[in-house]
Amino acid sequence: MLSIACSTSTETPSAQQLQALLKAISWPTDIVFPALDILRLAIRNPGVSESFCGEKDGTQFSSHLIRFLNPGGKQANQMLALRTLCNCFVHPVGQKLMMSQGDVIMSQAIELKLSSNKNVHIALATLALNYAVCLHKINNIEGKAQCLSVISTVMEVVQDLEAIFRLLVALGTLISGDSNAVQLAKSLGVDSQIKKYSSVSEPAKVNECCRFVLNLL
Repeated sequence: MLSIACSTSTETPSAQQLQALLKAISWPTDIVFPALDILRLAIRNPGVSESFCGEKDGTQFSSHLIRFLNPGGKQANQMLALRTLCNCFVHPVGQKLMMSQGDVIMSQAIELKLSSNKNVHIALATLALNYAVCLHKINNIEGKAQCLSVISTVMEVVQDLEAIFRLLVALGTLISGDSNAVQLAKSLGVDSQIKKYSSVSEPAKVNECCRFVLNLL
């Protein structure tokens, strides 16, 4: 299985390798961590992405990952499942799956907002950012509304500044060039929510991004 994770981006995995990885990610939750770690890397391989995220098995695969987003589950599994979902966006077939399952994925992912693990929060913020980038390219106001709601809700409880920065970038991406999205963000009270980050001194990127987003609002 390691060979899939370490292979070049153009190397096609064998059916045997794919089957072994699929079997491994179905291990019991208390020992599945190393398999999820391999999956997180392997899903960036176009062959793995095509096999796991394609029309035939994609919905089942995303449902399997969503199970790890249970707030009562192991934090390591939560983090790796979120990172795997983030890496699904690397290839068009994975991106298509993530967008088609966006509602259920984000609805479950937001349940991890109260996690005590900053790496879970950073992965959650990255997932929101990936959705924001995709939604920026299409005219989907319902999708943007859900993503804005997730960003606002998560920002309310997250403390880690790297997670906050990624949420700010996601917010700016969603509302840039879209007056409807700006109005949605304002209705959620996002402007008053983020003002406090304009005075953050370190890292400087946080206050810089915050000021940029405030200007958009």
